[in-house]
Amino acid sequence: MPERVAGQARPTRWAAVGAAGLVLAPVVVAIWVLPWFVTQDGPAHVYNAHVLLDLAQRGEASPYAWAYEARWQPLPNWAGHLALMGLMTVGPARVADRVLMTATLVLPVWMVLRLCRRVFGREPGAEIGLGAAALALNFLWLLGFYSFLLGVAVMLATWSHAWRGWSSGRMGWGWAAGLAGWVVVGYGCHPVSLGLMAMGLLVVGVLGGAEGRGRRLLWTVVGLLPLGPLGLVYRALMTGGGEIRPIWANLQGETWLAAVLNQVIWIDPISVAKRDRVPGLGWTGNWAGLLAPVVWLGLGLGAVVIGRQPRRGTPGLAWLVFGGVLLASGLAAPDTVGPGHGNYLGQRVAWAGLLGILVGVAGAEVRRGAWWVRAGGIALGVAGLLQAITVVEYGVETDRRVGAYLAAGERLEAERRIAGLVLNGVSAFRANGLWHADTLLGVGTGRVVWSNYESGHYYFPVRIRRGVKHPPAEVFEWVSRLDAPEEQGERVALWSRVLERYGSEIDGLVIWGRDEAVEAVTRRWFEPVGEPGPARAWRKVVRAAGEALPERPPGEIERNEKGLRNFRTERTVVGEKRS
Repeated sequence: MPERVAGQARPTRWAAVGAAGLVLAPVVVAIWVLPWFVTQDGPAHVYNAHVLLDLAQRGEASPYAWAYEARWQPLPNWAGHLALMGLMTVGPARVADRVLMTATLVLPVWMVLRLCRRVFGREPGAEIGLGAAALALNFLWLLGFYSFLLGVAVMLATWSHAWRGWSSGRMGWGWAAGLAGWVVVGYGCHPVSLGLMAMGLLVVGVLGGAEGRGRRLLWTVVGLLPLGPLGLVYRALMTGGGEIRPIWANLQGETWLAAVLNQVIWIDPISVAKRDRVPGLGWTGNWAGLLAPVVWLGLGLGAVVIGRQPRRGTPGLAWLVFGGVLLASGLAAPDTVGPGHGNYLGQRVAWAGLLGILVGVAGAEVRRGAWWVRAGGIALGVAGLLQAITVVEYGVETDRRVGAYLAAGERLEAERRIAGLVLNGVSAFRANGLWHADTLLGVGTGRVVWSNYESGHYYFPVRIRRGVKHPPAEVFEWVSRLDAPEEQGERVALWSRVLERYGSEIDGLVIWGRDEAVEAVTRRWFEPVGEPGPARAWRKVVRAAGEALPERPPGEIERNEKGLRNFRTERTVVGEKRS
């Protein structure tokens, strides 16, 4: 039961919802008003969901069928694609993306507030709504991790289901079957959110009350039994990603303190912009870090924790401990468990930890003074406001840049096999909507986009058919990311090797930005279409039989030590350092 203090005012029914809505409303409006407000990975998810739907509806008659095939396997990453496929059956792909962007923003907030009501039997305060909204506007959401975010909503719903049985003592086969059903649904979303779900059930199930712990644990384990066979299925699928090899690419520095600081800054799951700029004003400087939303979020959560202080033996303390453990684990987690197994593990775990901390303080009464809670609420409100301003700024920039990129790509009309590059596409934001915008040129056009990064990973459901000659999808992104002056030679050498080996398989290119050395290499196979602009389309030059390629540009760098075959193992973590 929640702690009670006589005479203390209770939050109204819509206090938390209204506070969260005030923070999220500008972002939701921007999503639906700005034509090309997209997340970083969202365009690729939309394209692959469109391909899956077309393959399912038309089979071998699909214009994508010669190159792509669907992996109708129990992958733990289906939720986002299935949601988009369902939405595309009733509306355009662009609307489907907007609906899912909005849903993955709002659902975690709603489910957190619902969990707080279920656990504590009372309405959470406005400060909890502000905190939930600030947490929803996070780095992972802007990256477009739809399946993971849907998995977090399922995780919160599962915890709510479990708490109903724990608190009432009505656990049995029906309750365990319901829990098992949520576990299966969670598997279809994402393995990380599923693992966090199971951890929360076991930790909070044991710590969440003084009585009946053994019975709670027993029935919870029964409900988690599907994890066994599902884990074996996923382990078999993981063989497609190579060896398990945890990598801490950012845990480095001249001193151990510098290394730890680099790791913490990298893991930060909240900040969506570079930390040396003031949201909304564009001022830059190290001092601007004091106005970073993550700083105000930390101050707000800290003040609320001090003001409320959940008592020993209460549910609030169990959630607070669980959240703290996850936060610490996320900050210490590797970037990836292997080069072929996905990235951003630490950010996912740390963000879930912050959600747990927020739930932990939601039900406790004020113990150290109401002004701590009020101050915390103000800080959380400032964090949410700064975060909303930053995300809207991102939307405005992305709309302009992606719009120009797609306008250039529309000049490619008959070209059916295309790819994209982003040269000098540096952004003030940690996510970059340009990285996968090229895939939108394949939606509804029948085009195969070779730079479709999902086709190169075992945990996505679209892959290129065996026997189809094609350039590796990941090399286009790495040519784009090699933008430091000292990497110019490697970029030109890699791009030259790509075109020498696969130039005949590419009909058209869309290139954002300018790089004279890269363009000189490109002109051996392609010719520009239209006038130069922020982005430019390139069409393959049709040569007569036996006609030789033009001579190599003077000064073109040739370096054969780095073959494309080993590229994925050499480049392990797709980081944000140049995005």
